[in-house]
Amino acid sequence: MTEPLSYTTILKIIWAFIVTTLTIIATYLNIDAEIFGLYFLLLFIDLFTGTLSAFIRKEQMLLKRFTAGFLTKLLMFVLPITVAIVLKMQGDYGVALTAIIVVLSVSEAISVFNNIQKAKGKKTLPEFDEVSIISKIFRGWIEKNLKLGGGE
Repeated sequence: MTEPLSYTTILKIIWAFIVTTLTIIATYLNIDAEIFGLYFLLLFIDLFTGTLSAFIRKEQMLLKRFTAGFLTKLLMFVLPITVAIVLKMQGDYGVALTAIIVVLSVSEAISVFNNIQKAKGKKTLPEFDEVSIISKIFRGWIEKNLKLGGGE
């Protein structure tokens, strides 16, 4: 009889699956690998610093809360992929996709800064709603390229 997989082995398998899948998707959609990879890195730096900040502040860190944070990060990663799919269907990658990934990256960087500030008991920067900003960028691209809205 074989031994059950350890928790660490399961996490390694899941991580390898995520990285492989995202690499395939990014390659197929012609997403700039460097920008995409750096955004992915910022997502996990934010998750890590948020967890450390909670620990330092002696907040109760429940597995449920950590899992919710992790899943939220995965959802945020879906945004540039979704936009890339639409742009690929139009054959125009332009600056829209890069702008969206940069907005998401700036939001993650502010969150990392705020996690550090919270851990030190200092005042944090105001956060912004990156999804609303992205919606406006994408809506503008749609109206310009697909001639929707605007009464034209």
